[in-house]
Amino acid sequence: MMQFQQAQRRRAKLKLAVTGPPGSGKTMSALRLAAGLVGPKGRIAVIDTENRSASLYSDRYRFDVLDIEPPFEAEKFVEAINAAVAAGYGCLIIDSASHFWKGVLEFKGSLDSRGGNSFTNWNQAGKKYDAGLGSILQSDIHLVACLRSKFEYVLEQDMKGKQVPRKVGLAPVFRDEGEYEFTIVFDIAHDHTAQVSKDRTGIFTDRIFQVTEDIGRQVGAWLEGATTAAPEAVKPTKLGTPEAGNSRIGESHAPAVPEAGNPEGDESPDRKKFEDLVAPVREQALAWMTKEGWLAPGADISAMDVTHIRKALKRPAAFLRAVQQSAA
Repeated sequence: MMQFQQAQRRRAKLKLAVTGPPGSGKTMSALRLAAGLVGPKGRIAVIDTENRSASLYSDRYRFDVLDIEPPFEAEKFVEAINAAVAAGYGCLIIDSASHFWKGVLEFKGSLDSRGGNSFTNWNQAGKKYDAGLGSILQSDIHLVACLRSKFEYVLEQDMKGKQVPRKVGLAPVFRDEGEYEFTIVFDIAHDHTAQVSKDRTGIFTDRIFQVTEDIGRQVGAWLEGATTAAPEAVKPTKLGTPEAGNSRIGESHAPAVPEAGNPEGDESPDRKKFEDLVAPVREQALAWMTKEGWLAPGADISAMDVTHIRKALKRPAAFLRAVQQSAA
């Protein structure tokens, strides 16, 4: 007899997608998140389709790796996911799941080369896709899928008012809208900052952040039943403006801009937002602001003039890029 049970979030397994153009830091972000999610005693597995590139981070994070080489057949991914579940890993990273989709397309191409009906060929290829995606989404393990994004260059105004080119990610290399099957989708820009295009947790809405171990811990706490913190009030950036740096709706995700310009007598909300913004890169931000004359040498952020704070809050993504480029 069928019986309903009370829904419990802790019974669910995280399915998270990390999208971004080449060089945006998808692999490192996935490893950092996984480390925070499983904790110091947890075990991480990585399916590496990127010519063993994940192993380059083995000096920073402890994980086991399974290398998959072409052809990227769906069956290889299904078998690897099942092996990770059977081995009891806490989190599995697929780097990159775009190669799984590439394998499906190659299978369809091989069928087309033999002739036959295109619709029938897609039906056969679709079965392979459904099997692979089903394994990803329904496996009894926390799973992070890295997805490559196509990219283009757009002009954006930097902190000094100059127009500079910036590489932005577009739609991920995956089946159309397939990424939205996941619990959370982190879109990472080329400056390594992230925001969400889908977020069932409600934790990351309207935030610009770096994917760190702490982000993994926040997601883990949410899975265990922690309540969702109310997001700060934000003012969305209008697409097509220099602040947004992008005019393609639905292809690239322009950063939301925190509400700045509070009454002159009440600086604390803006200062709090700015503290949260720079927290992941505090030391680099201090160095950049000192170099730019925003801070006296040796001074703390608390001593900074609020006009500079509000200037950064108007274009947070541009501010963070300037800080990180200076550090690099």
